Amino acid sequence: MTTSQIIGRMAKSPVLHTSSHGNPCLHFTLRSYRKAIAENLPPRYDLIPCVAWGDLAKEIADKVKEDAVLYVSGKLESRFVDRHDGSPKKFILELRVGEYEVLAS
Repeated sequence: MTTSQIIGRMAKSPVLHTSSHGNPCLHFTLRSYRKAIAENLPPRYDLIPCVAWGDLAKEIADKVKEDAVLYVSGKLESRFVDRHDGSPKKFILELRVGEYEVLAS
């Protein structure tokens, strides 16, 4: 299994919800800054979609708020989602979080 590790800032406060199968699920986005290619350019960042499930989802929702700096590791997963309007399926790539650490709140 390939593991990805990311350090980033929570883009907005996460919201815990329950999946259609009754499992706790937490979707959130990390803002991870890129190394500047030139000093005169503004900072750039990537938005990394993340998902946590079960007790880990509940724990992150309770402990982490917007702008917290996190280390997360997990597996990149991709999937296609049907759209309700009949348009082509939407491709989703997200980090399935296996562990995390709050570096700054």
